[in-house]
Amino acid sequence: MAAAAGTLTCMTATTIVAAMLAAGASIVAAVLSWRSAQDSRREARAALRVNQLVSAHDREVERFRDDVSGFVRALVAAGMEGEGGTVAGAAVIAMNSLCTEDLRKMANELAQLRMGRTAAGIDDLVHQLEDESRAILRRADNQRRTLLA
Repeated sequence: MAAAAGTLTCMTATTIVAAMLAAGASIVAAVLSWRSAQDSRREARAALRVNQLVSAHDREVERFRDDVSGFVRALVAAGMEGEGGTVAGAAVIAMNSLCTEDLRKMANELAQLRMGRTAAGIDDLVHQLEDESRAILRRADNQRRTLLA
């Protein structure tokens, strides 16, 4: 009987130790799961922020393209409709956040030339405006790539 009681106590102790190990493993698994969920949320927020930045950047570039093309259309139409659109187009370009000082000067000079109804120098300035616009768009594309990296 004493031997049976000792065996029972040994079995109970083994069961308790096994239960404690299982409980410890369960706690460790819960902590790891919680940390994994925290990491996933952090990564999701970071990805969302990058997507928001890229979307805002894309909208800014699209607005720049619209501003420049509107200005060029105003230059072409100035002879038929008056010069107001040319001056307004130069002002819109100047207000665009991607506009450089060189582009602003070129747009203003083109508007002044068009208002004076002189063709001398307009073609050269239009080409310079196109080149500067392309350079701005290349820089914007590089910034977009940097955001996505």
